Amino acid sequence: MRPISFLSETELEKWGCEQLECLIGHFGYPQTHKWTDQGNEEETTSKPLIEPEATRIEWKQLKPRVLAQMYPRDNTVNLWSLVNEFHKEEFPNILKLAKLSLVCPVHTAGCERGFSAQNSVLTPLRNRLTCETQDKLLRVKIEGGVLCKFGSEDIQGEHCCLLSKERCSVSEGKVPGQLDCQHFSKVCMLSKALKLDKVSFLNKISKPINEIYTETFT
Repeated sequence: MRPISFLSETELEKWGCEQLECLIGHFGYPQTHKWTDQGNEEETTSKPLIEPEATRIEWKQLKPRVLAQMYPRDNTVNLWSLVNEFHKEEFPNILKLAKLSLVCPVHTAGCERGFSAQNSVLTPLRNRLTCETQDKLLRVKIEGGVLCKFGSEDIQGEHCCLLSKERCSVSEGKVPGQLDCQHFSKVCMLSKALKLDKVSFLNKISKPINEIYTETFT
């Protein structure tokens, strides 16, 4: 809505109406969707999300209201947050369109990065991973910390802490075996996949680490 400050009254009334009609045509009327599933033709109809005439009236009233209230128009999120907070009941249909615009991705880079990460996790030699396991591994790969920022001193400190914790667990009969370097790497991967810190993970497990690792990643 940046340009509306420089428009005449007549221009302001017409501004954005063409684009609004496109949105009304898509979201203001029932839409029929057809597709083929295993050779069978399927069809469904989605209900309209907005009322066309009410939306036109709201749009006509909203533009002078934004000008009069001097709402900031250089940030889309801030503008619609203010409209939603103070004029929610006045512009329900317009706000639905605004929410749809705010959740629409402006590019597909995020999706493409996700597919690339999935291709490195789900390979021809690892093609039987369950959806749950794939989700855990992708979260570690995409959202995990940068390896170069995890210094060797931190690794040694965590390893010593976990060795001590492991010995306590072994003495209590919770985890058979010692936590060597191989087990430590498995604990790191399992704790990330299960979204637990390593000490909490060791406190909760009741099976050998190798058994849990096999169940989680195969």
